[in-house]
Amino acid sequence: MDFTCSKQDVLDFWEDMPFDLQIPEHQGNCVDCHKKSNKKLALVYKETPKVFNFTAYLDNQYSEVKAQVLDGNLIPRKRFRGYKNTKELIASFDLSDHNPKDYSEESGGCSESCEAFMDSNEPESETIL
Repeated sequence: MDFTCSKQDVLDFWEDMPFDLQIPEHQGNCVDCHKKSNKKLALVYKETPKVFNFTAYLDNQYSEVKAQVLDGNLIPRKRFRGYKNTKELIASFDLSDHNPKDYSEESGGCSESCEAFMDSNEPESETIL
């Protein structure tokens, strides 16, 4: 069973509701998603830095769980694009140059799909390409 949905599916669902949550796109579900562009994540951090406390906690507690394989070596998990953990991601932000109206993506991103409810029978990749 495929539970993925596109960004358009989500927008279509909420368009039919009798109310609007008025949440800016970059602050929407899931606010710190690893599929969001670095531009969106930087804007989220600029507005609400505490959002990243939980991902930093996960980095500290669980980066060695189910470690990944790269060139035959086990390496810690890192959640964000460019193989960055939360601390590295935040350090990469240029907070002086963010336009809240610019939602352009570097590539892909949360506009593609959300696999939050992916079928557990599907295999997971253990290798970083």
